[in-house]
Amino acid sequence: FLSANIGQGIRSVLDELGWIAIEEGKDGEALMRLTESLRRSSDASQIDAFHAMALEGVAEIACRQGQSELAVVLISACDRWRETTKMA
Repeated sequence: FLSANIGQGIRSVLDELGWIAIEEGKDGEALMRLTESLRRSSDASQIDAFHAMALEGVAEIACRQGQSELAVVLISACDRWRETTKMA
């Protein structure tokens, strides 16, 4: 993906790796993968389902670390985006 400069594919892989790390309890690794996905989304000015998936992962980590207010804000933003764009 990197050599072909396929941004969407890179973000998809980063999101999946982030969620796998969350499931394995590796919050630091997950946060690294998800924030890289978000950075790539921001660089490309693309807000899409991958962006929401990464934000939901960050919200999961925030919730685990006792930052429930941040988690609610992130999940609310994702829900609003999905409602506005009609993306599931």
